[in-house]
Amino acid sequence: MSVGFTKSVFAGLFSACLLVACGGGGGGTSASNSSSNSNSAATGVITTTNAQDAVAYAYSGVQDLGTQSSTGASLAAGVSIETPTAGLISASLSQLYKGLGVQPVNNLVAGVTTGSSASCASGGTISVSVTEATPGIVSNGDSMTITATNCSENGEVINGQLAYGFSNISGTIGSSTAWSATLTLNYTNLTLQSGGVTIGANGDMSLGYNQTDSQDATAVVSGSSLQMNLTQSGGTVISRTLTAYSFNGSISGSTNTSSANFTLTGSSPALGSVNYTVKTTTAFQAVSGANPSVGSMTVTAANNSTATLTAIDSTNVRIDIDSNGDGVIDQTINTTWADLNSRI
Repeated sequence: MSVGFTKSVFAGLFSACLLVACGGGGGGTSASNSSSNSNSAATGVITTTNAQDAVAYAYSGVQDLGTQSSTGASLAAGVSIETPTAGLISASLSQLYKGLGVQPVNNLVAGVTTGSSASCASGGTISVSVTEATPGIVSNGDSMTITATNCSENGEVINGQLAYGFSNISGTIGSSTAWSATLTLNYTNLTLQSGGVTIGANGDMSLGYNQTDSQDATAVVSGSSLQMNLTQSGGTVISRTLTAYSFNGSISGSTNTSSANFTLTGSSPALGSVNYTVKTTTAFQAVSGANPSVGSMTVTAANNSTATLTAIDSTNVRIDIDSNGDGVIDQTINTTWADLNSRI
């Protein structure tokens, strides 16, 4: 399985994975017209006051892993992804393809770790370290580590490290080729700085990936812990840690489908400290970069209070709130995807 990519470096590639965490506060329409940007509710409790923020915070955890892109092919994209709705899976694959293009291919010794580097367009470097049984060819048991050092391109500065392990490889790994593999990924202080915002990731992931072409692919993901932090220039910090997480996603032409389950801890200015369990009950489905028109997930707090998000269409959503955990809906809020997206 030779790799035939030309050498290139990260062009905005980590922005794809975490910019879903960026955004401003926003209003919204609701049945109760309640103000949701409030810290009045106790930690671990979902109420009619904070339910919209809780659902937005939890759904962004699904987005962190991987949802739709404007091209309708986020899971398989092999080029720079500028849309904020693509996820960590997409960014990791994009990095993989670019890393394969930077890796050393000549005068290598099988089984010995070797490396190479390339300059970034506006300063800094990207380096790739590989251990391969067959030089220049990725095969089972091989590993690759990509490190960015002040790598500046397209107004973004990337630092940190992403390590890959390879098994169950079939086909030739590439953005538009037919291939499948199981990838182990470890993120170490991987950060992106852009526009006064710094986004960072640490943690692990196991990715079972299969694609038949650039528009048809599936991903099965699991991991023990994945931490993502956002720091704004004004000092605002939003943190989110997914533990015991799983994700299933697919693309078929312009249709993206995703579902995820995880425990979610962290904090935000709107919610304070949180501890939620998130479960997708109906997979989210979106077409051509639009918001999902199908899908449902339930966010459960420590006291068993819940908020259930249901997509009505690609514009509108419904939030059903059980504020005391008795299984009876206490209030329903009708709002929009635009409002939820503005709350993180």
